[in-house]
Amino acid sequence: MDGVIDCSLKFCCLYDTEKYSVSRALKEAGIPVLSLETDYTDTDAEQLRTRIGAFVEMLNG
Repeated sequence: MDGVIDCSLKFCCLYDTEKYSVSRALKEAGIPVLSLETDYTDTDAEQLRTRIGAFVEMLNG
């Protein structure tokens, strides 16, 4: 199964205005979505790796 990983920069208000409608449209189309926020530092790398790994497992399950 395919899915979408939607990764955005924390506090990027411009993108946040579209994030909800894009996510909702994908879900309505039956496409799984994983929404992530990061500040592009290494501090959240392990958390992102874990969440992405779980999402991929769900797609393959």
